[in-house]
Amino acid sequence: MDDRTSNHPPKTPRISSAMARVLINIYQGRPAWEHLSGRSMFGAAGQTERALRLRQWCKGFGSDLRLTDSGREIAANLTVTPVVKP
Repeated sequence: MDDRTSNHPPKTPRISSAMARVLINIYQGRPAWEHLSGRSMFGAAGQTERALRLRQWCKGFGSDLRLTDSGREIAANLTVTPVVKP
């Protein structure tokens, strides 16, 4: 690996609409999974939670999910510029 610095800006982290909803819910003091309804949505919530922990945006499990410092920063940006579906 060489010591050259890239001229490219850092990549923007990819975030799904489900991850955005959970981050915003926690950031605004609501339960993380408040937006869910139906069994299939609750089934997929495990993968969303796993993705958030892998990116180190959240820690904890289930109803005890909490934002990390980087997760709080992402959530704050999302409340200013919401995710727009194409």
